[in-house]
Amino acid sequence: EQPLDIEASLVTAAGKRAIKGLSLALGDNKVSGDLALDDQFLPVGTLTLAVPDVGPLAALGGQTATGDINGTIAFAKDGATPNLTINAASTSIARGELAAKAITVNALIANYLKGPAISGTIKADSVTSGKTVVSGIGIDLRRDGDWTNFSGGATASGIPATATGRVKIADGKTSVEIASGEATLRGIKAAIAQASTITIANGTTS
Repeated sequence: EQPLDIEASLVTAAGKRAIKGLSLALGDNKVSGDLALDDQFLPVGTLTLAVPDVGPLAALGGQTATGDINGTIAFAKDGATPNLTINAASTSIARGELAAKAITVNALIANYLKGPAISGTIKADSVTSGKTVVSGIGIDLRRDGDWTNFSGGATASGIPATATGRVKIADGKTSVEIASGEATLRGIKAAIAQASTITIANGTTS
């Protein structure tokens, strides 16, 4: 087993707090950066992710996984609202029968503590689960008030499909509205007949 090394200095100057030289290291994996803390202890600053092997990190939670993650997580504030910007990439990640390749995430998560709304893009060359292969995944996300609008497409087991809709997470409830969806099988297009809504709360879908 590899030890988890943690280093940081809590600095207070002119009534302001900051975490300087933060470093979390496990083997060759490292998360590092400097963070300023406001009066509510919300962070502002950037953390750098350099994780060539997710295996040891997964093992901390009793899980088995392989792959890598590299990128940055930037904490900021828009007035009193905390925001989070993620720019990350992975050549591959796998856990059990689930595997993903060439993943990129470029996203802004606004109000990430109380009512997260996401804008940005998520892409992956492929995601495999058992014998099912989904390729050419591309999802565009756009913030619309408390909602996150999404549109994207992928090819699942050789069948191209697209979908649009929006998602909202608030008060312990996730609401998903599917506005449109279309798939093409052997040259024949099929689309959902009407918009639909899914609500998930307390582990129950309705």
